[in-house]
Amino acid sequence: MVAPEVVSNSDLKGENADSSVMPLISLKVLPVLKERQQQHGLRHGDFQRYHGYCSRRLRRLRETLHLPQGDRRHFKRKDISVAEIDAEKADSRFLEIPLTVVERAWACAMELKQEANTEPRKRFHMISRLRKALKYSEDLMKIAQESTRVDARTKLEIEAYVSFINASFHFEMEQWEEAMTAYKKTQSIYTQIAQALGEHPESALYTEKTSEILPAMRFCAYKTGAELKISELSSEFQSAAIQDMIAQRPKMSEITFRKNKIIVPTEKIAALLVRIDEFDKKQDKKVEMYEEILVDLRDAIQSIRDMVKIEQQQTGKSKPSWLLSNLLYLRLKLTISRTELMMQEKNQPKDCTRLVEIILHNLAEMKTIQLLDADEDFQLEVDDQISVFKGVRCRYLADALKTGKRWGESLALYEKTNEHFRRAQKGMRIEVTDIASSLLSLIDNIGMYWKPKYSIDSFIDSTFYILNFYRIASGFSMPRCN
Repeated sequence: MVAPEVVSNSDLKGENADSSVMPLISLKVLPVLKERQQQHGLRHGDFQRYHGYCSRRLRRLRETLHLPQGDRRHFKRKDISVAEIDAEKADSRFLEIPLTVVERAWACAMELKQEANTEPRKRFHMISRLRKALKYSEDLMKIAQESTRVDARTKLEIEAYVSFINASFHFEMEQWEEAMTAYKKTQSIYTQIAQALGEHPESALYTEKTSEILPAMRFCAYKTGAELKISELSSEFQSAAIQDMIAQRPKMSEITFRKNKIIVPTEKIAALLVRIDEFDKKQDKKVEMYEEILVDLRDAIQSIRDMVKIEQQQTGKSKPSWLLSNLLYLRLKLTISRTELMMQEKNQPKDCTRLVEIILHNLAEMKTIQLLDADEDFQLEVDDQISVFKGVRCRYLADALKTGKRWGESLALYEKTNEHFRRAQKGMRIEVTDIASSLLSLIDNIGMYWKPKYSIDSFIDSTFYILNFYRIASGFSMPRCN
């Protein structure tokens, strides 16, 4: 052990300065706005609904972040400042407030534009709201540029968004050259971001946005008499943030699986593996998210199988693929996690029992994956997981039988539960405690008082006490459970 060193006051000040470095604020402007627009009316062109959503979203953000604008009797405007963005407690939600203000004004303007087809006077109101949206967007741009906590990509996306609002305003004012310049800047930034993201799923959003603004650009070019060269647009605006995105883009050209280094042949599969790695770190997961990734995994597995088949036809030799084994393992692992999530929505033991059977089937299939079937450590780890899930299945069955007052069978299954969990705990080849905490907390949904904070020993002990209680209460011998 190294002896502690005497540190001077200047050194302490340096350490405090280093420890006070705050993380950067990141907000993916276009993906966030696109998701909200699609979910709240713009899928069907309902700008009124989206306008109302922006107002409610803004009110909720201010209530959550304790940034009210006055009280019930008096209104006192309170805009977000650079100091609040750079504060220690600040996060991306503080940046969402000015962004949502711009979106609300823009949505109101588009709503009035639709109504102006039958009521021409509303066009003046529409222009006024667009002018406000432009002013609010410039304020947002100023905050982002002056802040030291907003990362480079967020600043770049805000710059593209402000250019789009600017172009929309000048387009409605029939100022074609100004609109064309702003549209070019927006299109150039989004094209470069899409190229920097490569095969990432978000890349399609930026490509789609460039396609949406292309008709407006052609109309501006027609009005000004200029020639529109689409192939040269992406080079008109250059930013160092684009190069940083390319440099910081997660790359998985080589991965390690079961102590074996695997070369990833395509960028699409590498992006999928990065996406799965990011998904594992998420806290709030939904069944729909699992479905999207599993569909992409199935396509990746099929493409690798086709590549292996072509290589086999060319060489005449059958060579197993570690990449294919890894993808099959990930597919089964994510399927099991999705099934666990589905168990949380069930209230009846019989429904949960069927889902546990699916998990056991997936684990049995996991043991037969090529190359992993010869890995003894992997086989033992899967056996431990199978013991855990068998214990969960016995517990659910015992609860179902206990509800029907079939004490004998219930007691036998409780003892069988103990056997399975003791066997899994004895191996200690996997994190049994974590698995038990994530799975056995589901028993709380069917009336058992299980708390995830307790260890697996607490679960086994609780089962043992229930077992003894019913054994004493029933007063007869317990049949054996095979």
